[in-house]
Amino acid sequence: MKSCQPIDGSSKQEAKRKLRTLLQQADEVKPSNITVATALDDYLHSVKPNLKPRTVQRYEEAIDIHLKPSLGKCKLDKLTALQIEGLYARKLGEGLSASTVRLIHAVLSSAVKRAVRLKLVQTNVCRDVQAPKIERDEVEVFTPSEVQRILSAASQDRLEALWTLALTTGIRHGELLGLQAQDYDAGGGTLAVRRTVYNNVVSTPKSKNGRRTIKLPTLAQTALDAHIRANKPAGYIFTNGAGNPLRNNTFVTRLWRPFLERAGVQYKNFHTCRHYVASTLLGRGLPISAVARFMGHDERTLLETYAHLMPDMMDAVAAAMDDALG
Repeated sequence: MKSCQPIDGSSKQEAKRKLRTLLQQADEVKPSNITVATALDDYLHSVKPNLKPRTVQRYEEAIDIHLKPSLGKCKLDKLTALQIEGLYARKLGEGLSASTVRLIHAVLSSAVKRAVRLKLVQTNVCRDVQAPKIERDEVEVFTPSEVQRILSAASQDRLEALWTLALTTGIRHGELLGLQAQDYDAGGGTLAVRRTVYNNVVSTPKSKNGRRTIKLPTLAQTALDAHIRANKPAGYIFTNGAGNPLRNNTFVTRLWRPFLERAGVQYKNFHTCRHYVASTLLGRGLPISAVARFMGHDERTLLETYAHLMPDMMDAVAAAMDDALG
């Protein structure tokens, strides 16, 4: 049996020092000492591995630009709905859109919800907050004459295939930049969307619906065949001079905007190509499910965004019931 050894003076001092450190650390993690900034940082650190690079950037902007400067020093357990709604009102007054403020709200609410789960606070104060409603504006699309001017200008551009794919398939910006030669089946005329690229960071498509294989319209297939013959890509189809994927942060300023100027078309953001394709297909009466699969979209969101562009089918519905009932 081991006997207890006496503790000398130096050992006692070390033990006291360690005890003070432990007590200080325990005090720092008391719910009453946790700030909103700490809760936000801890939340982002915990979810970051599961987020896409673009989403991480948007969350960081919401935290660093909008939440921390106003609420960061507040104690988490003292945060009130009135403070939060006041912040949202100021942001709207500064010109932020309702959708951006709702993103800020979503980040803050998720951080507080995590703190509740970890028993750092008792309730999620964000549940009592009224976030601004988003009034959906009718989407902006290219006119038929603008589309013809764009396609005409594309025929003289080294990125003809990219512009043509955008206007005939509605493939998202990052998905287009992530296309590789192996994704294209020239014989079958199909294109597989398997990845998205954001400033050279590769990730999966935006949603599970985004991973898809589509049949290319003839115009897109012809342009893509010509691009591959001319450039013989081994990896990414659309690259810069160094053979790397085109970068998102310079795509608009160096490529898209100058291209529209050459085409004689007033500037619209690149996502307008996607709106054009969706509105065109739905306007021709194609089934919502087929359009959603083609575009890698969620059917519900597709309906919410483009319902006003769909043809009125009430007469056809009534006629169908008359026919069924004899």
